[in-house]
Amino acid sequence: DDLGWLGCFIGKSNNLEELHLNSWGGGENIEALIEGINRNRSIGSIHIRTDLGDVNFRNLTPFFRNSHRLAQLELNFEVGLECAQSIAF
Repeated sequence: DDLGWLGCFIGKSNNLEELHLNSWGGGENIEALIEGINRNRSIGSIHIRTDLGDVNFRNLTPFFRNSHRLAQLELNFEVGLECAQSIAF
């Protein structure tokens, strides 16, 4: 589906510097999108304006831990304590 393809392209991109997630529409293939984000090493700025859910947000932990370019993180939804701990450096 579309989220799967988007995840594939995000994961392979070496030039994607900024990513905005305004809505994911409850698609069934959110895991593929998250896997693609986790594989990306060029994102320097990520803006998440939709609640991905606790499990999906925690699944982004590899991105936050392995991204050496990430300089800006914007979260426009309520992040619970457990999610906040999963991205703490």
